Amino acid sequence: MQYCNRCGLPGNTPHIQFNHEAICQFCQDIPTVNKYQEDRKKALLHFETRMKEISLGHGPHCLVSWNGGQHNSYLIMRLKEEYNLDIVAYTLDNGFNATWTFESMRALSESLAIDHIIIKPRFSMLKQLILSNIESESTLNPDTLTNAGICRLCKLLIRSIGLRLALQYGVSTIIYGWPTEIDAAGYLQTTPQKLHHTLQKQLTLLGETTQLSNYLLAPEDMKSHSKSIYETWPLSFLDYDEKATLQRLNTLGWHAPYPPDSRQPYCWLKDFANYITMRQTGYNPYALEVSQQVRQGRITREEGTQHLQYKPSPEVIAATQAKLGIFERIKLDQDSANFAGEHLSRRNNNLYPTEYEHIED
Repeated sequence: MQYCNRCGLPGNTPHIQFNHEAICQFCQDIPTVNKYQEDRKKALLHFETRMKEISLGHGPHCLVSWNGGQHNSYLIMRLKEEYNLDIVAYTLDNGFNATWTFESMRALSESLAIDHIIIKPRFSMLKQLILSNIESESTLNPDTLTNAGICRLCKLLIRSIGLRLALQYGVSTIIYGWPTEIDAAGYLQTTPQKLHHTLQKQLTLLGETTQLSNYLLAPEDMKSHSKSIYETWPLSFLDYDEKATLQRLNTLGWHAPYPPDSRQPYCWLKDFANYITMRQTGYNPYALEVSQQVRQGRITREEGTQHLQYKPSPEVIAATQAKLGIFERIKLDQDSANFAGEHLSRRNNNLYPTEYEHIED
């Protein structure tokens, strides 16, 4: 397969074009790259101004979505240590979060002295929504070339729950732990009513949302709220030193499996969504995001290529399918079959079957 000589974007990226030097069209568009650097500086300045302003008021100052992963945990740590914010972190437990993420979040929240709320919707309801969106994983978002179904569903739920918590706590700033797909500025500011309408409309496109009423706002809940809601995605523009961040997080009690183990990602469902997309399209849905980080100088081409070599493990795929009731048999070697049966059944109270087809010697 051909790869861009500058950013490493693979040749199976939809609509990709190379010139005679094997440089993709994104890298050829240098003015756009330069403009992004300017936009990033503006976004960072705007963000820092906002954080300083809210830190002067009474707490809590902001809500922060938290999945327990490394980048998201770095964001929590930076917001607390650099801006001295009174944070209410919240986590959507979709039933596929790894055990180590909850252990790490507990340790980090105690070290940083922040509140942490875990929202655990009924799994039967989430399962129905997830299954209805699996088919759309073969369809990429045409603008961002990322997963169009399952991951988008979780992000919309996180934003919707965040809006409800924001009004409950009297907070106007919601911070998310994933890069924005919305705007180069990295933030949106609107009224609760408009945001609620937008999120409801997008959720409806992904399936029946009647059962979600317990977790979402009702129109009458917003009548007395006149403050605008400020949503921001700072991982789109904050500088990030992976080695230094890991060292600091470890001193605060956050620990991920080491060496990195594809059998224990922070979200099993995310890896499953990527597996479906790659199987259906042959394309890694994170390729464009990773190559953009290379063009921005945030990581090297070699680091980007290494990121894209990550593949979901058969154990994770088999266990996720089993919990969702998808009976597609995946062949595992004996060690992998034992891992899936023992580890995954234990962490989910025997919700997973313990029998997997394995390859005989």
